[in-house]
Amino acid sequence: MLNCRTPNALAGLTARWVHAVLSLALTACFLEPDSHVTGRWGGRNIGLEARSGSVTLDFYCTRAVGSELPIHSSGYFDGAAQDTRYGSTLRLSGRVADDRMNLVVAWVWADTIVSSESYTLRHGAPPDFTDLGGCVK
Repeated sequence: MLNCRTPNALAGLTARWVHAVLSLALTACFLEPDSHVTGRWGGRNIGLEARSGSVTLDFYCTRAVGSELPIHSSGYFDGAAQDTRYGSTLRLSGRVADDRMNLVVAWVWADTIVSSESYTLRHGAPPDFTDLGGCVK
């Protein structure tokens, strides 16, 4: 039981509160603000347009649309999109560092990854669909 008449007990309690408040404040200072992938990104056979609230992905003669991709620690992100042509679910994951993005697109069927492709994209670059021949973007 705490006896508030004892100066040492009150000093100990005050020191613990000050320590707790300072620890919480310092932790908040080092947390990065919430962010997400934004802007136009392009690479070989792929283009990605990310805006607040949504992502549009153009690749292999199709388009996928999903919600924004939140960036976690060290630039890593993950999310999902829906293929507008076939209705497939896609898992999107990767990492952003400076103006480069490494992106893995995995096609999912019944919670099983059927196939996946890896891409390298650059911020501000247009997509390069020259290898796709018959696809018009």
